Amino acid sequence: MIGKASFVLLLVVEEELLGKNLEELVRGYGYRVITAVDYAEALVATRSRRVDLLLVDHLPAGAEEEALIAMREVRRSIGLILVGADEENVYVAAVEGGALDFVAEPVMARELELKIERARRESALRYRLSLIADFDEATGLEDGNAFFVHLSRELERAQRQKRPMHLAMLYLQDVEKEQLAEIGLILKSSIRSYVDHACRCTKREFALLLPETNADQAAEIVQRVLLQNLEKNFGEQPLAIGCVSCSIEKDEDLDDAEFRLIKKARMAMEESRAAGDYSVVFRR
Repeated sequence: MIGKASFVLLLVVEEELLGKNLEELVRGYGYRVITAVDYAEALVATRSRRVDLLLVDHLPAGAEEEALIAMREVRRSIGLILVGADEENVYVAAVEGGALDFVAEPVMARELELKIERARRESALRYRLSLIADFDEATGLEDGNAFFVHLSRELERAQRQKRPMHLAMLYLQDVEKEQLAEIGLILKSSIRSYVDHACRCTKREFALLLPETNADQAAEIVQRVLLQNLEKNFGEQPLAIGCVSCSIEKDEDLDDAEFRLIKKARMAMEESRAAGDYSVVFRR
């Protein structure tokens, strides 16, 4: 089961005082907490870092179900607890959006703690299922949901063991459906079995997570991918690759490290795309 210190809750609370009270309560239970004041901010958070559970104080009028589904589509394993669902239309929208549980207002501290703990147990079950289910059928690679699970675990290990790691983000446009399986085989054959992770994060973006690699080792893996794609000549637009190293300070927040690493890798990938040729951009 995911430990409390690694279980990340995103509080979506518009009212400042209530938000501070809930944040203090949840941190007191031993969980990691990030906050958002509205759904736009919450959606950015779910796209840029791992989130295990949404604790939502209110739903935006007229877009309840859509807002929840949008966030949970980014990461299918995210759980949801809704605070103050006392209107039938809100209750129904939350259920359709995938709510795990509800907490009445005023919030009772013990009730909230028990329901978060139950959500953590259910998250552990979803994670075990994700090891079986989170694969992209077209490529045979793990998907974006699995990528964030692996990234979180590898960052924690890199910090604990003081070991280097690299992340490569790849962009490949205009690929025919029948070519996707070949791309999956290229990526899987280029990485180290049972060590590295190759994932299809979005329709055109792929990621290679390379634990315990120095710059030369990461470059060798990425060059293998590049050369095989050159031979196949997939798509009209060349393959773009951004590869970045990651070192984590002993006391650095892992959520911040995750956000920083993904942002840096995407910037390197976009720089490679702008070059307009088969290229790799490396950044430390």
